[in-house]
Formats: sequence, structure tokens, C-alpha cells
Amino acid sequence: MSSEAVSSLTVLLGCIKTQKDCPQAQKQALVALAHLCMENGEACERLEEKGGLMSILHLAVFTKHLEVQQAALYTLSCAAQINRACQSKLCIPQVFAFLQSKLSDQHSLPEVKRTAAFLANCLASNNREGQRLARERQCMVTMIQLFLSSLPLTYATNPTGQSQLDGPQDQAFELWTAVTNGLAACVNNPQNEENQYLCSGTFAPVVKLLTDGCISQAVRPICYYLGMVISSNKRTQKRWMLAGGLQALMTVLQRMVEQAHEDPTSMPLAVQVAVTLDSCVANNARGLQLIHQLKAVPLMVQLLSLNLQDSQLQLQVLLTILHLTEMNKDIQQQLVSAGGLSVVLHSMARNQSAEYNKAATYLLKTCVHLDEMSVCSLLIEEEIMSRRAAAAEQNKNPDYSKCPGCSRQLHHPQLDSRTYNRVVHSSPHTCPMHKAILDMETDYIRRVKAKRNAD
Repeated sequence: MSSEAVSSLTVLLGCIKTQKDCPQAQKQALVALAHLCMENGEACERLEEKGGLMSILHLAVFTKHLEVQQAALYTLSCAAQINRACQSKLCIPQVFAFLQSKLSDQHSLPEVKRTAAFLANCLASNNREGQRLARERQCMVTMIQLFLSSLPLTYATNPTGQSQLDGPQDQAFELWTAVTNGLAACVNNPQNEENQYLCSGTFAPVVKLLTDGCISQAVRPICYYLGMVISSNKRTQKRWMLAGGLQALMTVLQRMVEQAHEDPTSMPLAVQVAVTLDSCVANNARGLQLIHQLKAVPLMVQLLSLNLQDSQLQLQVLLTILHLTEMNKDIQQQLVSAGGLSVVLHSMARNQSAEYNKAATYLLKTCVHLDEMSVCSLLIEEEIMSRRAAAAEQNKNPDYSKCPGCSRQLHHPQLDSRTYNRVVHSSPHTCPMHKAILDMETDYIRRVKAKRNAD
């Protein structure tokens, strides 16, 4: 850490401690200290070594100035987010009891509650001890209450589905988002099954929100929250399915796919909903049966068929389809019936990523036994189109009217099974289709001979 940064840290701590009669100066010093911690991880260590962390905590608890309290909570959040030692130092019952009191206080400003939820998030993230204290000190219960009491607008109250939030409504939505993220941190990474089940009590209102049509800005936080609460937990998966959660997510996915056809900016949300559906039924036979009944995969095939400019989004959709089809033959058949293999093959031509093509190839191998002729014909069609384009590039007016395969009876009546391949191969008039068929047949014979020789 540079001497200049050390000096800045010392000056800012001095200002926080001495400017008790000037809340504006304290607030500015706290904000500057938070930025210093975010930019320089060593500043957090020095802050803890100098006793500054506890000084700021004391200020947050006892100050009468709400703007100073908010700034102090934000600074503590930044330190806990950046530095593991600061996170451990703040993970004590008294801190969570204080956060619970601020979150439950009817007179607390939304900004203060939002920052308190952010600090709870930072203390519980990747920290099992923080998750335990959040539950035992009733922080989670209070955040669940806030989550339910400040659910966002639906289409019923906002028919356009677009954000019309401002003023108090905007503050309520920001508070709800902060609480949602805070709860997500309490239930996963690391996974905490007890906390997950505690949050599953919110499922019924969330299902209603999704079914009624929540505003688009709320879809992403809800999907993130559901993914964290339901992931790898049989009990919460079952509870979500019993609440009608899969049907609700399908309603959202259908709306998002329809929007994505007209507005490409809707694609990321549609992909996230699809991924959330996958996490809700992972390794769950009953869930996969419901996915089959709801015809989710054909809808995802539609999404994959769109010209997704973002290759990562395309990969996410493909992997989601792969996860759903891999362990369920009924869904595999549904994928084939929906023309999914053709869509996958064509998407491989658009996406040159090795990772994508590897996943696509695996998916085709998984399903090819259901429709071998379809896959073969598609491969031949791809080869024909490729050769036709190459021939057109070399010869602007190719003449295939004398192709020995196409006009066998007219120009080559003497052809039989012994001479056909030789003539098709040597003729300058052979069309791309018959060239492709001959090459694939020759390659097949070569591989059969090689296998016999190996045996």
C-alpha cells in the first residue's frame, strides 16, 4: 500500500472521529473511505489494524444522523465485501441484531434499510457463519417480511410491463432488490439447506407475481433468488412445484420468447428464465416429467433458433436443453419432434466456439438414435449447400443438366451398380448433391474396412 494511500486513510479516520458536530463532513469522509477500500484491498487490512472498523461500527450504531448511519453501513459493507478478515471481524451476533432492528424499524428510511440489507448480504456471502447468524438473529425473517411486503408491480398495475417507477416506488423497488440479493446470499454459496427451506415460504406470493405478470425489471432478481433457494435441494424443489412454480416460470418464458422475436434486448431475460427452469428440476424425475408436460424444451428450441448475437447466451440455451434432455427420453423425443436437431445443426454453423460445438455434438449423439435418417439428411443437405456455394463461386453458371445421377435414363442409360460410382466421380457435370452422397458413401466404406482390419 502506497504511503499516499496510508496517509489518506489516516486523515479520513481522523475526520470521522473528530467531526462529530459536522455530519456532512463525517458522511463525506466515510464515502471517501469506502471508495479507498474498494480500490485498494490493503486499505481494508490497515483499517482493521488501526481499529477503524470498530470505530465505524460504533458510529453506525449510535449516531443520530441518518445520512451518517447510511454512509457508515455502506463503508462497513465495502470492507466486508473486499476483505475476509473484515468480514470475520463483523460477523458477531451484535451486528446482526443491530441490522435486524434497522430492517424492522418502521421509522427507518428506505435508504438505511437498503444499506443494512447490503451489509447483511456482504456478511453472509461465502460465509457459513454469517448465514447462521442471519437466521438465528432473525435477520432473515425480517428480510423475508420486507421481500413480501414490497413485491414489485405487476402488469395488472402497470399494463405496459415497462418501468414506471419513480420517487417512493423507485425506492421500494431498490429496497426489494437489496433484500432479494441479501436472502440469496443467506441460502447458497455455500449451500445452506435450512435457510433455503426458510425462504421457500415465499413461493406462493412469487408464483402469483409471475403468473400475473411482473414488470420486466423484476424478472432477473426473482430468477436469481429462485435459483439460489431451489438449487440442489429436493425439499424446496418439491415445494416450488407444488406451488405451481414451474407453470409460472413457463408463463414468463413464453412471454419473453414472444418479445425476443421482436426485441433482441429481451433475449438475456428469456435465457435466464430458461436456466432457472433447469435449476428447479435438476436431478428430479418428477420435475422433468412436468417439464415434458409443459413442453418447455420446444419453447427453448424457438429461442435457440433466433439469431443470438451473444455466443455465451446461445451456449447457455444449448446447455439448458442438454441438461433437460440428457436424463429423460420423453424430452429427447420432444426435442426431435420440435425440429430441435435441425436447429442445433444450423446453430453450429453460426457459432464457431469449440465449447459450443462440443456440447452440440454431445446433444446430437444423445438424440440421434431417435431420428437417424433426419440427422443424415440434414448432414447431406449441409454438405450439398456448402458444395453448391463453392461451385457457384468457381463457375457462375454451372450446368448440372447432364449429371449422371440426375439424368441417368436420358444421358447414361448404360450405368449399372458397377459403373455408377466411377462415372459419377469422374463426370465434370455431377451435381453437388450426388457428389456429397458419393463422398459420404466412400467415407463410410473406408471406415467399415478400417474397423474390420482392426478387428
